[in-house]
Amino acid sequence: MANAQLIQMAKEIGKSKGFVDVGAEFEASFGKWVGKAEEALKARRDKRDEGIAKITSYMEKMPSHAQLPKVPAYAQEQVGGWLKDQRAEYAVSARALKDLDPQSDEYLANVNNMNRITQSVSRLNDQFSTLLEDKTNYMDAVNEGVISNATKPEDVNELADVYTDASKLSIGADGQLSFNGKSFDDLPKWQAQNSEIPMALTQLNAQYYKNAQVIDGPLAENLKVQVEQIIKGAGRSGVMSLAADSDLGLDEDLITNPERYDELVKTMITTWTEAIKGSAKIGKEQADAEWKMKHPKKETPSKYGLDKYFLELMNNVDNKTN
Repeated sequence: MANAQLIQMAKEIGKSKGFVDVGAEFEASFGKWVGKAEEALKARRDKRDEGIAKITSYMEKMPSHAQLPKVPAYAQEQVGGWLKDQRAEYAVSARALKDLDPQSDEYLANVNNMNRITQSVSRLNDQFSTLLEDKTNYMDAVNEGVISNATKPEDVNELADVYTDASKLSIGADGQLSFNGKSFDDLPKWQAQNSEIPMALTQLNAQYYKNAQVIDGPLAENLKVQVEQIIKGAGRSGVMSLAADSDLGLDEDLITNPERYDELVKTMITTWTEAIKGSAKIGKEQADAEWKMKHPKKETPSKYGLDKYFLELMNNVDNKTN
């Protein structure tokens, strides 16, 4: 989910809770990353957008209410020829059985060949069914704009070629589909955006901003624990989506390399903890300014209108420090 969308989430939360526009302050907290991120991500986005554009163009050319065929039109002749050859080979083995001793090795070999052909045809049928399902899901995801930037641009393009019938299709003797020489089972997997984690983090950010208190000491530790619980609870796919779709300009290898997952989690926890601390500081500064306007002769308080949620959190901190 893009940074702008996160900011909009914060604004909507702010309006629903009836307090100051958190979106602007949230944007300020993330501002230090935005410039770098935009530059770092431009080439990656352009490459990814090529694949998305292929799918969009393919869908636009489809007749209204048309259903995708189980076997793509461009492959139907090839599939028909393959099935014809398999049926012919099956018939040869079936005829041979009439003149063979059921106990002979040759009889068993022909039975095994017939079983192999049956399994191959079944595998081909299953793979085309899965291909149709995968293709439909992918097109729906493109249409809804929910493919995560954690999906590698080259994977987006490769899947686009497969699903727009632009790849060379091959059928093995065992019924295994291949596209441009790559087995169907080995095609890359795309990843959907995770909107729940950024929403939870944005709500947490809004809460700390609203309470207008500088976050340090035990309170900072409490915040880190909260952020850590949200992020670790998302699992690897959720953390990857958060990292890629927040447009923080992170290295692609850091996001996608399983061996660097712990490093990615630590980066996300630090990033969001510092961002929320920044929002809280801005909220405190804004509250101080408003206080001074209303009470020019009084010192600004250290805390403002703490609500039930925040009071409970502070009590937890006090209990830990006593």
